[in-house]
Amino acid sequence: MCSVMTRVLALVGLAACSAPAARVALAPLDLGACGKPLVNTIVRVIAYTPTGDIRRTDPVISDFPATTEQLGVEVVSGGVVVSTGKTAPLAYNDLANGTQIPIAMVPLDGFCPVSPMTVARIEPLVAHAGQGVLVLGGEPVDGTGVSPPSAEFYDPATARFTAVVLPTALQDGNSLVGAATAELADGRVAVSSGQALTVFDPGAMTFSQPVFVEARSEHAAFGLDGSHILVTGGCQSNGGSTCGMGSTVRRSTVEYQLDASGHTLGDGVAKPALPATSVRFGGRLFDVGITSDGNRRLVLAGATSDPSTADQLPISEADTGAATTTVAHLFSQVTELDGGALLTAFDPDGTALPTSVASIVPPEGGDGLDIALPPAITGARLITLEDGTAVAIGGDAGFSRYTPTTNTWVQLAPPADQVANWPGAVTAPSLIRLRDGTVLVLGGGASAWLYRPSLDGPTSGHVTAFPDGTGAVITTPAPATATRVARSLALTATDDSLTARALVGGPRLATGTLSTSVVLASGGVALIAQQTGPARALVARLVPGEPARIERHDGAKVTVLCTGQMVSSSDLGQALAITVTDATVTASVGSTARVSCGRANDPVAPEAGAWGIAAIANGSLTVETIDVTR
Repeated sequence: MCSVMTRVLALVGLAACSAPAARVALAPLDLGACGKPLVNTIVRVIAYTPTGDIRRTDPVISDFPATTEQLGVEVVSGGVVVSTGKTAPLAYNDLANGTQIPIAMVPLDGFCPVSPMTVARIEPLVAHAGQGVLVLGGEPVDGTGVSPPSAEFYDPATARFTAVVLPTALQDGNSLVGAATAELADGRVAVSSGQALTVFDPGAMTFSQPVFVEARSEHAAFGLDGSHILVTGGCQSNGGSTCGMGSTVRRSTVEYQLDASGHTLGDGVAKPALPATSVRFGGRLFDVGITSDGNRRLVLAGATSDPSTADQLPISEADTGAATTTVAHLFSQVTELDGGALLTAFDPDGTALPTSVASIVPPEGGDGLDIALPPAITGARLITLEDGTAVAIGGDAGFSRYTPTTNTWVQLAPPADQVANWPGAVTAPSLIRLRDGTVLVLGGGASAWLYRPSLDGPTSGHVTAFPDGTGAVITTPAPATATRVARSLALTATDDSLTARALVGGPRLATGTLSTSVVLASGGVALIAQQTGPARALVARLVPGEPARIERHDGAKVTVLCTGQMVSSSDLGQALAITVTDATVTASVGSTARVSCGRANDPVAPEAGAWGIAAIANGSLTVETIDVTR
């Protein structure tokens, strides 16, 4: 059994379940006075486990299991959560005796400043690197026009930055202007700048010796796995450091394979090129996942040269020449929502009279669709949080939150007692979400902050979502299929696909239970588990007049794992559920299983993904509740 001793200053001490028991402790990061527990508070400790959350406020906790995946802390004063934090994911039972587990305690929905960067930068490149963040380059802040040719590493365990030595080839002048980063699955980061390609190893805190590749500037790069990166767009700047008049537009897409030392293996392999009319300078690649054509879709969006359109690249090993399509009606800032939809908003930076503009681009294609209007600000940046909401930080002294459930924006200003801790009206901050769910905000020179959203995330054990906006977040990736009236949510399918779906924010589970209550007008209901892409999920199909089915959707291929009892219209007026274990998957109506089978013939290995529901068979339904639990 595990035990925990609670103290206000140290927050909590834990005994990990091992033999012999190891004494470990949660160690709050030193963020000055910001986020410190107050007097007369209650400290609530949360263990996130494969079988659900365990919450305790009593002095001795005897049942934190060895399988605990993450720990959270809430400091409550007067019934209100005033400070909160969550560790990075951990292997609780493997912790050594005396381990100090770092945790950042920050006011809920608030900010805390951290130690400044080692170099003043404006809008530097940021990328996940191992447990931390690689920061490099940026715009000049001293008026010289020379960008900082330097790099540093942010360590979330200390909330501090450490300088990292760049390769000699990247130490001169504007060597990092127009560079791009690609995060590799093994924690390394590939940096492509001009003709130089180098790889940062966070374990050794060093860059590899650069190799020469096709010259590009202001391009986009993406890590496909642990050893392959994709680069596309940008230009050959022909002597300058940025794209502009006289530059040669790059529309080719090339995949490079990297070895363990960061060197390329062979020549780059051509992949689907951008359309002949596309000019993409300064864009980013977003991974939508496996779509119904069987390809992995990457979207190149947010290009400063043309933020109003984006290119969708179908990527597969078998097809190097598939057609890339262009979609329209986007805006300057982009973030990816649950389910692969892209949220876009805001006019370009520096717009004298900014307007209220926003759209969502569906994951399976089609132009952006207008959504609720955000505040009219310039200089903001978007990022999606673990709970499924998105926030815009910058341009104003506060920040704005977009809630997909209700399709609404809310502006939040700093409380009077926290004004000094908030970033203020910083322009074009660099944002990156850390492994503990906080957001690192870089801007205004060397300044840096942590923003703490809700604790709902991938390891949460139980969430319930309601269409009125209470509870967990509900995202409808295809806005045209969703109708919101009086804070209700209706889904309408125009075919028999899973397009008209609603996904629950927070938990990302391989096993668990989704239960829902809907009012079915016509057609049927799909219960979705393990979604990692628009067309990659485990699905229970419940359509009146058909036998219940368990299906594996994997791109263009749908495999029926088993069929069960006939479904009637009256069945779908009851509570519906899909339960996935390590061995079986079952769909139930009320308390009765309608179909159940083993997973031995599932062609896809279990994946931790999103859960939700969809209207299918050209039908329509109204959502009442969706509940996801481990």
